[in-house]
Amino acid sequence: PCVSQESADSLLVRIKALKQQDPQCFVIVSLHWGGEHTLKPIPLQRQQAHDLIDAGADALICHHTHTLQTIEQYQGKPIYYSIGNFIFDPTKPINAKACIVRLRITNEKDGLQVETIPVGIQRCVPEIL
Repeated sequence: PCVSQESADSLLVRIKALKQQDPQCFVIVSLHWGGEHTLKPIPLQRQQAHDLIDAGADALICHHTHTLQTIEQYQGKPIYYSIGNFIFDPTKPINAKACIVRLRITNEKDGLQVETIPVGIQRCVPEIL
């Protein structure tokens, strides 16, 4: 019913265990993190994101900053540090961009297809661009 308070170390252990139990499983992580109204992740977030991918996560789709932040590929896996804003602080230009992330898990060689769908927000109304 609320945001998890699980530590990054605990998440690393759980991801590793999932991948050991079923190496074919896909692990998608969504974190509520980052400083509000910032456009880039802090170095600790980047390190934690890389550690989660190294532990076996297949993608990170994160949120909280109310801004669209950096999208990174690490070890061939997507990291969305913050997918942006959909209704919060609608009058601030910094909050007017977001994205929807469409993931498709397939039986193909790579197994994961990722599509970034840009979104603009005007007066609390999100619109696919």
